[in-house]
Amino acid sequence: MIHLLSQAGKKIGIFGLNRTGIAAYSALTSFATQIICYDDNYNNCQKFQTIYPEAKIVDLTNPKWTQLDKILLSPGIPLSHPLIKIAEANKITITSDIDLLFEEYHKADFIAVTGTNGKSTTTALIAHILQFAGIDYPAGGNLGNAALSLPSNKTGYVLELSSFQLELINNFRAKIAILLNITPDHLDRHLTMDNYINAKQKILLPSATDSLCYRIIGVDNIITKNIYAQFKQRPQSLVKIIPVSAMEQLPDGITVLENTIYDNIGDESVVIELPYVKSLQGAHNRENIAASYAACCLVKVKPEQIVQALSSFSGLPHRMQYVGSISNIEVYNDSKATNAEAAIKSISTLDNIYWLAGGIAKSGGIEAIKPWFNRINKAYLFGQDKELFAQTLAGTAVNVHICKDLEEAVDSAFRDALEACSTLDNKKRMNILLAPAASSYDQFLNFEQRGEMFVKFCIQRPNFNAS
Repeated sequence: MIHLLSQAGKKIGIFGLNRTGIAAYSALTSFATQIICYDDNYNNCQKFQTIYPEAKIVDLTNPKWTQLDKILLSPGIPLSHPLIKIAEANKITITSDIDLLFEEYHKADFIAVTGTNGKSTTTALIAHILQFAGIDYPAGGNLGNAALSLPSNKTGYVLELSSFQLELINNFRAKIAILLNITPDHLDRHLTMDNYINAKQKILLPSATDSLCYRIIGVDNIITKNIYAQFKQRPQSLVKIIPVSAMEQLPDGITVLENTIYDNIGDESVVIELPYVKSLQGAHNRENIAASYAACCLVKVKPEQIVQALSSFSGLPHRMQYVGSISNIEVYNDSKATNAEAAIKSISTLDNIYWLAGGIAKSGGIEAIKPWFNRINKAYLFGQDKELFAQTLAGTAVNVHICKDLEEAVDSAFRDALEACSTLDNKKRMNILLAPAASSYDQFLNFEQRGEMFVKFCIQRPNFNAS
């Protein structure tokens, strides 16, 4: 657990009392002179008060919110919230758990990862490789544990950072920062693509110290490729830029093509073969491997160790997670694919797909998936915007089944795939894939609950071989 000695004597407000706020209170409670807490959600306040009965829950009408040194804002709170005006009017610093962690351990080596897609897998993969190599860099942030609940006084930390978290940072600077890709997402929060891009780019801000830092940027995405080009045009002596790709061999970066890593960032080029890892299939995961390889090399892990570590990486739940098989059918849970671009990652990896999709559509719906419709045998649509998705699929070669809920979608997909198995060559593999291309909040608490329900429905089927 982090202990924020640097905040001793401060008067601090914590706004947002879920995972971030809970960890922040614990990290501050022995050091800050005064802590007041609040959340617009009554249930969150009640849950928080159960964990910390002594905590002072103070609503925003109380003048104590105008008398603070800092307000720690949870990333789920938009900058349009009325509290921001209170802070500005009273010259109170808005801060985040990421900034407070950095202020406490500014000498630690931070590896920070962002991107519209792939950031969770890359964060987890880096942490896995480092652990395999005997290097203790705890991982957290947007993935897993809240930043302020991580162990204290470590040499380094691996942090997944969302655009919401990056929007809030002021002082945080990473030793190694990774920007994988940027495609439209969260525009309900950021309003414009420019705002979203600017938030993501904050991960690349250079260190204010005189130490060398590294910026790893994916160049397979048009937006991040342009960002890379801009950085190359204004070189800085203490910032080393490393491009990564899963599409073209780079003369000055890291490339992963098929099952081979091409490493051209050192004094000598390295070519190394990759093992087959079921949890890391597809071009998107080759990009994740390239970025993870680059980061771990910079922490002095040997290429051979990195490759060995890949073999034991089991992947993340709900991110192209292999669930198991029945007959010649393999089943994958990609519930974390909450937009079309994310769903493309898994759809483009497979073929003969029985696709489960639906929920609350993001901007553009599933239009971006059209070039990959030829990989889909049939779509099973559920959730709020199933009819919208059906309209996009109308007139294509994809058969559509409208379902009342996820359970019906699972049942129908298994029925159709098993029937196809009985009439097709036994060697032909088929895939049942949950890649919703939509958010989950119409029927589920979050994408995790959606994925868990999908797995439950699958593994309870007779003769299903769970992984």
